[in-house]
Amino acid sequence: MQYQAAVTHIYCLMANLAMERGLVGQAERLFTTVLKRILAEGEAQDSNAVVEISLKLSQIFLSNGDLAKAEQGLTFSTEAMGKKVAAAGTDVDEDTLALYGMALDQQAQLFMAGNRLREAEKSFREAVLVATKLHGEKGEQVLVVTNSLATVLSMQGQDAAAAQLLEGVVAAAQQLDTPHLTAYMVNLGLVRLKQGMVDMARSSCQDARKKAEEVGDKEVIAEADQCLKEVQLALSGTT
Repeated sequence: MQYQAAVTHIYCLMANLAMERGLVGQAERLFTTVLKRILAEGEAQDSNAVVEISLKLSQIFLSNGDLAKAEQGLTFSTEAMGKKVAAAGTDVDEDTLALYGMALDQQAQLFMAGNRLREAEKSFREAVLVATKLHGEKGEQVLVVTNSLATVLSMQGQDAAAAQLLEGVVAAAQQLDTPHLTAYMVNLGLVRLKQGMVDMARSSCQDARKKAEEVGDKEVIAEADQCLKEVQLALSGTT
């Protein structure tokens, strides 16, 4: 039994290494082998180990463009972990909560990519609640997921609600000194621009650009420049 467990562990290490190297076909085969082995060894189908592998396989399916398989895996993962979290109540362990939050976030991202915005919003809202339980209201992961939720709300035209969320995210991120602060500020600027609050949009994106320059974040600098370009177009009355 110990020998079989050791072999399974080696397969798991090989699968993770293949995934890190971008060898998705090899990673898929290895993770599938690991899944079959641990189930044969008596692992429960809704165990954290099974769900963790299911999430990795979903990532692989997504990268291969197999959206149906990816969604199937994410649906299984969120439902399995949701039931475990509900059943455990206040006694739920951190690993289970973290896996549930990860599954919800991945599911929401899949929905958002497919323009299924209401479903994405629902998953992101649950992911925010889970992250808050794990990290507190101002935890960095809470801010990351709340930013995603704000994006989905804005995509549905709920810009006032999105701006309110992003104001809170930016304020909390400033206290944490997180590297994501500048991206949040650009997002807030873009939402303010959609609301027609041009001066507020310009201020947010200018501040973001200045901070991004200080740390050499070229990606955010480019995003801030695009935001400021849109501000200039709005001010000149050009659409």
